[in-house]
Amino acid sequence: MIAGLIGIIFLCWGLYCVYDLFTKKPGTDLVVKILVTLLILCTNFVGTLVYHFYLRDKLK
Repeated sequence: MIAGLIGIIFLCWGLYCVYDLFTKKPGTDLVVKILVTLLILCTNFVGTLVYHFYLRDKLK
């Protein structure tokens, strides 16, 4: 039950990261956006953390 709740929280956080990527990063190439989106959604826990704490500031 707790694992399911954590999974739902990270899914919502991942969707927010994808929204943030496509709305607040207009200078980033579309191919890079799609690759980062696949990273976030396919590796829900790791991809969300990597984007939020590392890639968010590195992308234009």
